[in-house]
Amino acid sequence: MSHSLWPGLVVCLALAAVAAESSPAAAQESAPGRRRLYLDEFRPQPALRTRLHPLTRARFPCVNVHFHPGKLTAAELDEHVRVMDDANIAVSVSLDGPVGTKFSEHLQTLTARHPGRFVAFVRMDYIGDGSPDDPQSWDVHKPGFGARMADRLTEAVRQGASGLKLLKDLGLSLRDLNGKLIPPDDPRFDPVWERAAELKIPVLWHCADPRAFFEPIDERNERWEELYRHPEWSFHGGDFPKFDDLVAARMRVVGRHPETTFILAHFADLPDDLETLSRYLARHPNAYVEFAGRIAELGRQPFTAREFLIRHQDRILFGTDGVPPMSELVPHFQMLETRDEYFPYEDNPFPPQGLWNIYGVDLPTDVLRQVYYENAARVIPGVKQALADYAASRPEAASAMKGGDRSPARWEAMMKKFDAANAAEPPNASGVVFVGSSSIVRWELEKSFAGLGYINRGFGGSQASDAVHFARRILLPLRPAVIVFYEGDNDIARGKSPETVAADFRQFVAIVHEELPDAELLLLSVKYSPSRAKSMLQHRAVNALVEAYCEEDPQCRYVDVATPLLGPDGLPEARYFVKDMLHLSDAGYAEWAKVVGPAVSDAVARAKQATTTTSSEKP
Repeated sequence: MSHSLWPGLVVCLALAAVAAESSPAAAQESAPGRRRLYLDEFRPQPALRTRLHPLTRARFPCVNVHFHPGKLTAAELDEHVRVMDDANIAVSVSLDGPVGTKFSEHLQTLTARHPGRFVAFVRMDYIGDGSPDDPQSWDVHKPGFGARMADRLTEAVRQGASGLKLLKDLGLSLRDLNGKLIPPDDPRFDPVWERAAELKIPVLWHCADPRAFFEPIDERNERWEELYRHPEWSFHGGDFPKFDDLVAARMRVVGRHPETTFILAHFADLPDDLETLSRYLARHPNAYVEFAGRIAELGRQPFTAREFLIRHQDRILFGTDGVPPMSELVPHFQMLETRDEYFPYEDNPFPPQGLWNIYGVDLPTDVLRQVYYENAARVIPGVKQALADYAASRPEAASAMKGGDRSPARWEAMMKKFDAANAAEPPNASGVVFVGSSSIVRWELEKSFAGLGYINRGFGGSQASDAVHFARRILLPLRPAVIVFYEGDNDIARGKSPETVAADFRQFVAIVHEELPDAELLLLSVKYSPSRAKSMLQHRAVNALVEAYCEEDPQCRYVDVATPLLGPDGLPEARYFVKDMLHLSDAGYAEWAKVVGPAVSDAVARAKQATTTTSSEKP
């Protein structure tokens, strides 16, 4: 370097030093008692003061469908059962069962000391008789793997397995002999999914990881702090698939195998995109989700999450992951059962996953029942009996479980019949669909409206909330111009208030407006019947609320089908009812047809006019 440059360089360094010392950051560093923090040192204590209700016990007996006890000692297992007792967890589902003779050993380890408290899934085995250290020898690379794995699954079920568990290695680490990642929808696994259906066991599938793990680890990644600590968790770059492609591949498998029940672990890896997940669940009735390790995502969107959990209440299972101590169970119960605001989602130092706290969603009682135990009892073999055994020795559990299963899933067989009928019925732009309870089921529409082709989609014993739950599934394939809706008397008989029933009517209408914006609705009044004469005042209250609502909605018409069944004394006439004095006779349906028929004709005309107007307005 030329000596002539030294004076200038010295001046530049001096100026840089002065500038550094005078910068805001340096000033903070030099201020007494102040220093700059690294992000992993940041532990903010909320100044927010709200009342919290941490819960150490679930309101109903609970089934934890995502549990990993594989490495527990006998003493540790005993301790976990004590936590289960305290938390009201009746059954835990082990996802650690190995294939072969070791499966029965695993199950025996769990149940010998604690009978009735555990069921176990077996894991997919890609290696078979090969060597773990020599991928070239693995069974997954050999012809006929699917059939052999299916047979191993059958043997595991014979030994007591209640399901099949898949890790995320399929799609993210398992490679073929050419070094290429094997995708989740590779057809070699089809015999396994088919065998699961034959055995009537579910497949619990962990396919991806949080979306953030597939994004660059940079200043825009909201889970940067977590990925900085665990860079090995990142699936960004290289030949890893895109997040959406990975999830879509799994859903193609779910779609190809409609008779197989799939439980999509970690909320199908989509807890941050409930709109997409909702579409998947609507499209695939054989898919369920559990939220192990994902309450951090659900709890930070309490309004959207609550709506989702209620809409898909018969498809959601409770799960925690790992071997949860009580401190990890508390936020699960708190999120599901309370309206608490801004509480930690984990017992780890803040932030274990992301820089946020969560909120409670305060689920309705019937939804809690389904999430905690009813759905698991339906889809996982062995759970129903284990719950019964748990309740038999615990009077408080038996009392809490009284009342039977009121899940919308009790209609699944009927919905499958509707699915098949809808698939055979092409959408009709001027079509009319009747939806409702047994008063619709028993109505011979062809007798009342000969030659008009009206479609009956009634399901007996249903309530308005059931119609809300299945509205999209029933109506969207048909896309009718007019929907005739009857519900309400079963709702009141079950103890619901008129306000609750009317709110369900409005929710049904809201779904129709959202999905079928041009459709006309006819809301039939709740009828009065001799067998439920004591409920007339409540029925009148529902009718008044529904009629008032219809006056404000130009696409809704209130049709009074209750008054035509009354006699001069203001009470329902027996001649309009069959022997049970609840359901209508032919004479009763004839009276209904007199008022409903013209209303339907007017609604069809309005729908046609609206369609014509809309078409003429298009450029």
